[in-house]
Amino acid sequence: LFELRWHPVPLFKIPAVHGPQDQWQPWWVDWLIKHSDESDIVAHLPFPQGSTVRDYEATTDAMFWQMRHRRTMVNGYSGFFPDSFGEVQTACTTFPSPESLAALKNLGVRWCIVSRAVFATNNPQPMAAGGLQHMYFDEPNGVDIYLLE
Repeated sequence: LFELRWHPVPLFKIPAVHGPQDQWQPWWVDWLIKHSDESDIVAHLPFPQGSTVRDYEATTDAMFWQMRHRRTMVNGYSGFFPDSFGEVQTACTTFPSPESLAALKNLGVRWCIVSRAVFATNNPQPMAAGGLQHMYFDEPNGVDIYLLE
């Protein structure tokens, strides 16, 4: 009995999606497809600061949805880290500071996809003051999209 003891396993929260079953995707992905060019570069924020699998869970989700929106990402995971990852990860610990926005601009980032839960704000205007223009909020998934000016 001790060898087979059951341990509770936290379940993954599936994002709110829409569309026909073969086209399910979060609203923010649909918005990004319609309002950006395939050549645009995106950054998903925040960048993970740890090294555990749990720290990279949001990045894994972002990489999955990248298969739908097809925009280049500056984020990375496992064996798929861009050369600039370490530098931009460090700069973005203070997002949306001028230094973090400059690092993202230097990489050609046009869109910042931001987790509202992490930045805990119901008012996107403070970030907009620093060179980010608030463009869209996916309420069911708690994701804001900003245009980096």
